[in-house]
Order: sequence, then C-alpha cells, then structure tokens
Amino acid sequence: MTVAVGSVGFCAAVILRVLGGPLAPAVILGVCGLAAMAVGIHVHRIWRDPYHLKLSPAGIDLQYRGHRIHLPWNDIDRWDVGNTSATSPRYGRDVVMAWPAPSVAEPMAEPRGVLWRRDLSCWQVCEPALTDGSTAEVVAAFETFAPDKRPRP
Repeated sequence: MTVAVGSVGFCAAVILRVLGGPLAPAVILGVCGLAAMAVGIHVHRIWRDPYHLKLSPAGIDLQYRGHRIHLPWNDIDRWDVGNTSATSPRYGRDVVMAWPAPSVAEPMAEPRGVLWRRDLSCWQVCEPALTDGSTAEVVAAFETFAPDKRPRP
C-alpha cells in the first residue's frame, strides 16, 4: 500500500511540474480516481465469490477469498455437516466441516489455515448456502467421493 501511495504522490508531482496551472488538480484527481478504482476492482475480485468448490477423486479444491486450497482425501479423517451457531442452530447456517487425519502434521498451516476453526479443531470447508447447490446436494457430492469418511448416526 505504501508503494501505491508513493507512486500516486510521484505522479502528482510530475503532473504539477509538467502541466502547472488550473488543469493540474483535475488531472491529479483523475489519477487518484483511477488508482482507487484499481484497488476497488482488486478487492471486489477477492470478496465477490468467497467460495469456489470442486470435489474430485483426488480431494477438495477450494478457492476462498483469493486463496487456492487443495485438501486431499488422505488428509481428511472424517467430514460432516454442522451449524455455524452452536447455541441456536435455528439461526445458524449449515457448514461442511472436515477433521484432519492423524497423519497431518500442521493442519493450521497456510493456505489451509484460513479454513481452520480452533473451537472445533477442523476445517470449515464450505457453506452450502454460498454455493450453487443446497445442503443436500453438497452432501450428496461429498458422499460420492468420500462415503467412508462421514460418520454414521
């Protein structure tokens, strides 16, 4: 961010030096506006679609707020559907959670760490409400690729 501010300041100084007169402030505002638009577009691209979920025989591929994460099925001990609200499930949202296998040395290491929930010691893989499918459809997809990893009631 410091580099961007420094670059804008340098550009403003050059514009003032070259143009001078009453036109310089308008050009400086235009350059600042373009810089702000560039930052806004970048932020929008990161936050626009928080989840891109793809399940395959190799594992879970997830794009989450600018991070690309791969969780192989071998690194997952079990998965299940839970709720974001531990006290009042009626008001929470469904989430798919995956617990790491004992062989995973550092489950909180990046880039997987952005999915880690310390309170449950698991990865919060996705919120079905933020995908194209319902909770039942997401669960069916998980059961297709990893039926042996879901605990039975």
